[in-house]
Amino acid sequence: MNPPTTEEVWRALEARLGANLGGYKLIQVNGQRKLFDPTVRDAFNPPEGSEVFVGRLPRDLYEDELLPHILRVGPIFEMRFMMNFSGTNRGFAFVTFFNRRTAQKAVKLLDNLEIRSGQCIGVMPSVNNRRLYITGLCGPDSHSMHILQQCTEDLETCKFHTIRTRTGVDLRCAIVWYASHRAAAMARRRLIPLKHELFGSGVTIDWAVPYQH
Repeated sequence: MNPPTTEEVWRALEARLGANLGGYKLIQVNGQRKLFDPTVRDAFNPPEGSEVFVGRLPRDLYEDELLPHILRVGPIFEMRFMMNFSGTNRGFAFVTFFNRRTAQKAVKLLDNLEIRSGQCIGVMPSVNNRRLYITGLCGPDSHSMHILQQCTEDLETCKFHTIRTRTGVDLRCAIVWYASHRAAAMARRRLIPLKHELFGSGVTIDWAVPYQH
């Protein structure tokens, strides 16, 4: 049996939840399927710590089966299912609530919930990474900073430093902070295709991991 289409999942949501869906829409964007209310998303920005990671999802489980459990905790700002091209889910999703307290409540109530017989999901706080790590920069730091300011939005601060590789080569690096995870993700998406043109042939750009301070 083929996985359900986005339209079929939406009809299943309507059948199960009816008026509780309110102004929500379900759309597929690249490898994600998003459930959200466009009017609310444009007018509100949830504080940091409002998102949870939902893992160990059966690959043939979809929004219509998960959302009723989520709504027992409280209203949601957005739910994002990570999808394969085949139409099955990738085993995990992200749910953003309107505040940190509801997200914490979701972890407490839903972690290890038996979603199906013998199948328990895992729910934990989502890592809201707002930082990018750039290595192999050339030229003055002020020049790199100018490029970042011109090419990305919501940049908060940038710290430059030098690391020495095992071969004895010094690399100029930067940790770049953005106002939100979304801003950092947009910056990463925009910079990576142009990185050699903007910064030189030896540059790499990726998420900054916690130990890189």
